[in-house]
Amino acid sequence: MCKAQTIVLTVSTDFSKFPSGITKDDGSNCAENFRDNFLIPCLKNYRVTLLDLDGAMGYSSSWLKESFGKLVYDKVFTSEELHKKLVIFSQEDESLEKEIWQYIDVSV
Repeated sequence: MCKAQTIVLTVSTDFSKFPSGITKDDGSNCAENFRDNFLIPCLKNYRVTLLDLDGAMGYSSSWLKESFGKLVYDKVFTSEELHKKLVIFSQEDESLEKEIWQYIDVSV
């Protein structure tokens, strides 16, 4: 089966304008829900996932670490795989991309 080429995952419209919390006990806007039910399926089913972070009301460092660092820590993907499959962008806060890649690369 051939994977589709590219998908755009916009956190604010596809997931929540108010990402918050770490685990499912923290509510449906949590990082665990985003990672397991939105991000991982995109990464597994598409060659490239374009992640648009604009439009949300902000991201805590713990939410970002849980959403992205755990992908490598839990051995779902390697850092190298993510560098090929994930494109992160935000015009509202350009520092988010660097912060997310630090969580991914440090989790090796």
